[in-house]
Amino acid sequence: MKLASVNWFGAESGEFVVGGLDRQPLDRIAQLIRNGGFNSVRLPWSNELVESNPVVADTYLTANPRCCAASTPWTSWTP
Repeated sequence: MKLASVNWFGAESGEFVVGGLDRQPLDRIAQLIRNGGFNSVRLPWSNELVESNPVVADTYLTANPRCCAASTPWTSWTP
């Protein structure tokens, strides 16, 4: 198998969330990645993301209401 990766930026930034979730549903983004011929996704992240476990602002998730902290706690969220 040949690895064909795409880089999905954002989780390493101060917003602590990958880019685009405010514009497209996660399923659509995943389909675009797959249709582009990619079979893996590189997700850069920061130590602060892991250490502080921040709540992502809903404004960064407007196209994905299932992911919003106000509507669904992450402890019970399933894709």
